[in-house]
Amino acid sequence: MTRHPDSTSRPGDAATATGTRNALPPKARYFTLIELLVVIAIIAILAAMLLPALQQAKDKSKQTQCLNNVKQMGYALLQYTDEWDNQLPPHLVTSDPGPPTIFYGPYLPQLLAGYLGGTMTTPPYGEIWHCPSEKRHHGSSVLMDYGDNSHVIPDPGKTVSRSMTKFKRPAELLTKCDAREALDTATPYGGWWMSCSVCAPTSSGRPWPRHGVGTVCLFLDGHAEWLPYGAITSNTGDLWGHLSK
Repeated sequence: MTRHPDSTSRPGDAATATGTRNALPPKARYFTLIELLVVIAIIAILAAMLLPALQQAKDKSKQTQCLNNVKQMGYALLQYTDEWDNQLPPHLVTSDPGPPTIFYGPYLPQLLAGYLGGTMTTPPYGEIWHCPSEKRHHGSSVLMDYGDNSHVIPDPGKTVSRSMTKFKRPAELLTKCDAREALDTATPYGGWWMSCSVCAPTSSGRPWPRHGVGTVCLFLDGHAEWLPYGAITSNTGDLWGHLSK
């Protein structure tokens, strides 16, 4: 009788089948210490690459908010001048040179309050007066983290009023910007006044670069922009109006 080729048995076939049935499951494979260290190193490298970008995006967002704050102040300032026969609002209304020096309100934020949803006696307290990048705001709730340029905004110690019509280049004149006070102490804070970088470069109240190497500035025509700190301190283009208005 002739056998079918497929039915031919070979030595070891039974043993192989039995061995397959009795084979142990493969052992679970764990990471070695070196492999874990490599993974941790890769994660650390990725974090080092991403965190600065995230911080930069956060800082940019604060700068944008600061710009919005200053633009609102600019709109309020222009509305004030329209209502008061082109007269600019003063830095503050009255002061006593002393000694000691005593400042009397209302201050500029109070004068502009009515154009920003508040009143003379109840300014619209909120972040509009405070730069989001400033960690220590001024102690008074009616003062700001933004200084006034006394060559533009009237100072009661020098002049009572000042008309918008006397300025020939409002789009080029710095009016307000990020400022700090008490730079000679260990705890500087946001400043509501500042001295001209040309007239008093070592003043304790001065512009301050809160946004990278620059400062958010408001100009007399109402627009706001970021400028390099060096351009402000060097009076590039006579930003302060020290030489001409």
